[in-house]
Amino acid sequence: MSTSVPETMSGSCDCGAVKVTVTDVPIGVNMCFCSHCRINSGGSSQVAVLYTSEQVKIEDPDSVRKGYTMEDTMSGNPKTKIFCGTCGCHVYSEGGPKEGRMYGIRGPILDRTLETLKPTLQEVFEHKRPSFMGSIKSE
Repeated sequence: MSTSVPETMSGSCDCGAVKVTVTDVPIGVNMCFCSHCRINSGGSSQVAVLYTSEQVKIEDPDSVRKGYTMEDTMSGNPKTKIFCGTCGCHVYSEGGPKEGRMYGIRGPILDRTLETLKPTLQEVFEHKRPSFMGSIKSE
């Protein structure tokens, strides 16, 4: 790994109403090309930094978080997308198998995430990657 992973990282939605703090090394960093992530991001993919629930602290003092659950996922596991009800920023997704629930924190909301965690990046549902994009390989 070319850079070290900070012990703690934090970030927030665009308006700052929903704050996230994560601790320790993430389970992984995924660039997902599924249709849900493409639509949600407004781009060709979405970067999710994966953590267990024990590694994530969510602060929402004004209770502005909103969410919706998607049952028709490519993985076959339902996931709930959580966003700020004030600014609309997608903050994280919660999902995975019942015995291994995970948080997929939106990478760009965390401080220094995209460069710091790039070496662990892996593509998910890469067969949906647009033909104009090349593969993203870990260093």
